[in-house]
Amino acid sequence: MDTAQAYGNERGVGEGVRSCGVPREQLFVVSKVAAEHKIYESAAKSIDETLEKMGLDYLVMMIIHSPQPWVEVNQSENRYVEGNRVAWKALEDEYEAGKLKVIGGAVASTIFNR
Repeated sequence: MDTAQAYGNERGVGEGVRSCGVPREQLFVVSKVAAEHKIYESAAKSIDETLEKMGLDYLVMMIIHSPQPWVEVNQSENRYVEGNRVAWKALEDEYEAGKLKVIGGAVASTIFNR
């Protein structure tokens, strides 16, 4: 099941996951850190907020949605390299905490799988 902070559908997808009758471990649930989160604190907080909204203990996968904030996609040469590094660090930390099983993104050269 695919969701994203930018889609505004995380709460509904989480409700579906919890109420569908299929064992949680059989469902592949993915969400995406909003493209605007280029500061560690906001990226980390957004991941925790996603889990809270969805009512889930973990996601199978979470990725960085876009290397550029949406208002700049394909409009700027700025690829937010440092901002994406810190967002990636937030993903790594949540992965290490067991909240995410796989992390990746448009700016990642590697996908880590738990």
